[in-house]
Amino acid sequence: QTDKNGEVYRDVAIDGFDVYDGLDVPMVAKTKDNRLILSGWVGSIEWASVIVHRELIQGENGRLFMKWLPELAPNTNELTVLAKDVQSLALDERKSYYFEMDVDANKNTQMYVRFGGEKEAVLAIDSKNKIIQINDSEELILPLYELVKQGKGNKRSEKVHKKGVDFALGQADTIQKPYKLKIQLYYEQKSDSVYIDAEIGGQRTIVSNRAKQKYSSVSFEIKDGKIENNTIYHL
Repeated sequence: QTDKNGEVYRDVAIDGFDVYDGLDVPMVAKTKDNRLILSGWVGSIEWASVIVHRELIQGENGRLFMKWLPELAPNTNELTVLAKDVQSLALDERKSYYFEMDVDANKNTQMYVRFGGEKEAVLAIDSKNKIIQINDSEELILPLYELVKQGKGNKRSEKVHKKGVDFALGQADTIQKPYKLKIQLYYEQKSDSVYIDAEIGGQRTIVSNRAKQKYSSVSFEIKDGKIENNTIYHL
C-alpha cells in the first residue's frame, strides 16, 4: 500500500497492520458511487459458511480501514431495547443480539466483553498493546506479524485469522482514544452456531465463527476507562 498521494508501495502487513479481520477469500468490488465493498466467507467447520460484507475506507494517511456496510448494519430505530447500562445479562442461547456502547478509552485501557457458555468467548480490546482479539480466554494472542517474525505464521497450531475462530489484530491505533463499539452476536440456525462480529471506532472490524457454541450470558469489564450508553437489543 502507498501513503496518501504517494507512489512507493510498502508491505503494511510486515509493519504490523493486520488486513484480514477473520474473513476468508475476501474480494473487493467498486460500486457505481465509487465505494469499495469487500466480501468474504467466515471460517467454518465446513468448506464455507456465512458471507460477510465490509466497506473499505481510507484514513488521512492513506491507510485502508474497514467498517460494517451501513446498508446491512443494525438499525437501532427498528430494534427492541433489551437492557441499558448493565454489567452483565442472561441471554437466550438461540437468539441474536446487538450491542452498542461508547468507550472512553486512552492508551492504557483494557476492555473485555465476555460471552459465557460451555466454552467462553472473550472480545478483548487492549489499548496498551494496540491489540483487538477474540479468544476463549483473556490471554493475549500474538498478532500475525509477530508470529511471522518468529517463523510461526503458517503453523496449524497457532491462532491466526485464516481459521476465523481465535486470533488477534495488531497495531490498532483506533483504540487508544474514545471509540464506539458495536457487536453482533448472531445465531445461525442452519449450522447451529454463533458468529461474533464487531466494529471498533468505525475503522476496524473483527469476526469469528464459534462453531457449535452457545452463549447464555454476556458481561462487560473495563480497566482504566469508562463504558457509556451501553445498550443491548434483540436482533
